[in-house]
Amino acid sequence: MPTFQTFAEVEAYAAAIVSRSSALCNAHHIDGIQGVSYVAIFCQNDDMYSTVDKLVSAAGRAANVTATGTVYVVPEVPTACGPLRIVKVRVPDTSRPERGDADFRLVSSDHAALRARIDAEDALKLIDRDTFTMIELRDPAFDVRAYFSQPPVEEHGNLPEVLKEFGY
Repeated sequence: MPTFQTFAEVEAYAAAIVSRSSALCNAHHIDGIQGVSYVAIFCQNDDMYSTVDKLVSAAGRAANVTATGTVYVVPEVPTACGPLRIVKVRVPDTSRPERGDADFRLVSSDHAALRARIDAEDALKLIDRDTFTMIELRDPAFDVRAYFSQPPVEEHGNLPEVLKEFGY
């Protein structure tokens, strides 16, 4: 399990989640990725949660607080899929043994095409929320998950306002 001393180490971990999630998408022939919207870091114990949350909160600004963790807008983190500006620090949860997940923006026509594949592919699952839907991609050969939200995460809750305050 990783240990973190600095926000730069959290940034590197988040960027690695993006890279691994992108590889997961490539393995499942997901097309139309326009960039990364968000990363969730799945903390594996209370110590990891406390440390990561402290480092991310010092670097960024809380946009949404949920039962499963806090969503922050952070200084831009360079990743293989473009700049990352939103990080969620997830509370420990035994149903999430992976490193984390990345939520990617898709061309809308590719989102519809991906949604049409859900019934035929076990790795894909549709998750309906009150104000958005997500397509989840999971594969036990990978230590990450990938999501595709419609509308994109940047449009959820307080995120548009906080992103604007951050100059994004």
